[in-house]
Amino acid sequence: IGDYVLAHAYLRQDRILDEAVPTHVPIPALAEVQVALQEAAAIVTGDKGEVDADGYLRITGRVKDIFKTSKGKYVAPAPIEGEIAKNSHVEQVCLMGSNLDQPLALIELSPAARLLPAGQVSAELQATLAHLNTQLQPHERISHFVLVREPWTVDNGCMTPTMKIRRNVLEARYAELVAALPARQPLVWAGAENGHAWKT
Repeated sequence: IGDYVLAHAYLRQDRILDEAVPTHVPIPALAEVQVALQEAAAIVTGDKGEVDADGYLRITGRVKDIFKTSKGKYVAPAPIEGEIAKNSHVEQVCLMGSNLDQPLALIELSPAARLLPAGQVSAELQATLAHLNTQLQPHERISHFVLVREPWTVDNGCMTPTMKIRRNVLEARYAELVAALPARQPLVWAGAENGHAWKT
């Protein structure tokens, strides 16, 4: 982000560091970082973005959220999750794919979707999946929509106090389920009952 005022404020953090960190703790290349920021009048935010045809910057996700598939390709989940979330049946979504051949999406259904016949919800979600995959690069295409029954909350550790998904927690929680996914069944109901979406 190029902004002299922001960069100047950011650079003043060395005062805080000088006061808060014991002098015997090294701060690697702080001077070099300060010089680089002063010259660029910029700060590093950790966001990933792209510049459009009109020269505007569009934030597409966080660098730390990017994962690498088993094919060695990197995927930024946030834009893809945003497209999936446009389906009204989706309450929350987590794209995962670290060390997988293709990414997959864990989906928590909305309260309204849980009351609908599974066939209706499945058909509409499969349509979303099929359309979205036509818009994605080959390494980004989603192999499965996995509909999970358990809500993701702060209490069960799936969300942060600021209501952000804990991707690493969800990956660990559903690792066994993901490993057993049927290759030819792109939409999976994890624990469906009586042919209907779950009730709240």
